[in-house]
Amino acid sequence: MSHTNGDIVLVTWLDAARQTDWTYSKPSTDIIPITSVGFLIVKNERVTVVQPHRHHPDAEGDIQHVGDMVIPSCAVISVESLVPTPIKTKRAKP
Repeated sequence: MSHTNGDIVLVTWLDAARQTDWTYSKPSTDIIPITSVGFLIVKNERVTVVQPHRHHPDAEGDIQHVGDMVIPSCAVISVESLVPTPIKTKRAKP
């Protein structure tokens, strides 16, 4: 499936486990599946970049963002588009 820059996506990818303390035990061989959600910014043979937080463009067209995740494409298992579903709310009676 083709994705467009700015689509909201769910990315499933593999990450490394880590050892936090000195130990005598054997090293872990765990690989951790991660699920990340955000705006797709780049998807190519090298990387998939997702931004979880974006703000509307300013007068110059620049978009403020934070928390960019640069995921090596070789670690990506899948990228799924998420289509926003309108939420029906009940209005309070005046």
